[in-house]
Amino acid sequence: MSPPAAADPSPRHPTSSAAADPVSSGPATPGPATSRKAPPGAGARPEPVVGPAVRTPLAALRLAWRLGLPPALAVATAGLLGLVALALTGALRPAQLGPAVLGLAIAATLFALWLGRGRARLLTWLDALAAVARAPADRQAAVIPPPPPTGSRWSDRLARRIHRLHRDMIAADSRRPGLTQAGKAVFDALPDPLILLNAELGVVGANTAARRLFGGDSSGRLAAFLRNPQVLDAAHDALTDRIASQVRFTVPVPTERIFTVAVVPLTSDSPDGASAILALHDTTAAERMDAMRADFVANVSHELRTPLASLAGFVETLRGPARNDDKARMRFLGLMADQTSRMTRLVDDLLSLSRIEMHEHSPPTGRLDLRATARQVAGGLEMKARGRDMVITVESPDALPPTLGDEHEIAQVLTNLVDNAIKYGRPGTPVCIRLEGPRPDDPPLGFNRLHVQDSGDGIAPEQVPRLTERFYRVDTARSRSLGGTGLGLAIVKHIANRHQGRLTIDSRPGQGTTVTVALPVAPALGRAAGAAASN
Repeated sequence: MSPPAAADPSPRHPTSSAAADPVSSGPATPGPATSRKAPPGAGARPEPVVGPAVRTPLAALRLAWRLGLPPALAVATAGLLGLVALALTGALRPAQLGPAVLGLAIAATLFALWLGRGRARLLTWLDALAAVARAPADRQAAVIPPPPPTGSRWSDRLARRIHRLHRDMIAADSRRPGLTQAGKAVFDALPDPLILLNAELGVVGANTAARRLFGGDSSGRLAAFLRNPQVLDAAHDALTDRIASQVRFTVPVPTERIFTVAVVPLTSDSPDGASAILALHDTTAAERMDAMRADFVANVSHELRTPLASLAGFVETLRGPARNDDKARMRFLGLMADQTSRMTRLVDDLLSLSRIEMHEHSPPTGRLDLRATARQVAGGLEMKARGRDMVITVESPDALPPTLGDEHEIAQVLTNLVDNAIKYGRPGTPVCIRLEGPRPDDPPLGFNRLHVQDSGDGIAPEQVPRLTERFYRVDTARSRSLGGTGLGLAIVKHIANRHQGRLTIDSRPGQGTTVTVALPVAPALGRAAGAAASN
């Protein structure tokens, strides 16, 4: 029985090396048995010699004799000692000694061949198992030869157990690729970025979230794309001292994101060389929520103090001196309504700002027609503009590509900017909404720009950088009298940041103010689909 040829010269299981060693380590046996060399490029390690018993009957006979000779010699020695004892006691006559020795030699020879034949079969079968173990990847189709009869109950039992162990190992090998693929799918599906590091701080693996976070550049050394000293020190400690640790760091671009990084050493190195895992958890929303709570307490308490004090004074007046004064009561009720409206606008703006800041780190993916949105906002504020004898105009090029963004938030940007232009522009002057397409010096996709221009008194240059701060007002009294909350431009800034756009303010005293918001152009539908598929 000839074992199947082995394609892979390196043994995959202990069975293969154990099977070949008794044959290859013995003395050379004449016959056609030869050593098969590994194919070129497969390494210099030679393939173990296949058992000579599978080559020719002569080689099988020699192997059987060599394997059965030691037990046969022991039996022959014991028989000779017995014959000598019988001869000394007179139970065996000298004439009978020669035939007895000849019979003993023949019996020992037959015993050696019988026992050695079973052992040779066992070794040949082990060679066949080794060939199956060295076979290529498709183990399910591999033929596992059954154990042959060896003539020994103990050897047969051992062969059956080896056969069962070998079958279980091949079954485990056949399941391993499926488990590996399932593990890789789970690794890539995890929402948090994960990076596998080797002992030299090199990246040996990164899931989809990590590749998306670092723009696909998640190979080579960790310091090549994550240059935070605290993270690198934590990774070094995990690899050298086997200490797990957590650090906090910030990714500033394209929008600021805050991460908690856990570096955990692995108990043993994996086959791909991974020695530690670096897990990043995005805590931006939680930390911004905490900051917003603190800002809300600090800023809102100050902004609400004035209207609440006014309302308390009006209530006290109405319950006291103006109790029976109908004219005063009507006037105070109107003032109370104004203060209540102001607090309502303040709360609404704060809610809008908090909602935008909560999702500022996740850019939108929608598409919108900027011209239609501008015309809709202009129509909604037309009545308010007429109250100040003002006209809202919309200027747009004939061909304007779609804009990448959230339509509701862009409408809020336009509403806040046009509302400010109506409030602070001179009565009887126009408010102009001018739209502009991509410029030649823009990045590949480019930006659509919306400009809102008024003809007001303008703003001093030193005050322009602070206009987007919360509750900052150039003229506090005038702003409050016009119903401003001091949050309009702060909302515009955060919406522009979420859209990865740009906000610029150009103003000169006496010449009015122009606010420009640049928003990215939406990619073509085919290109967007291709990008989604690649991710």
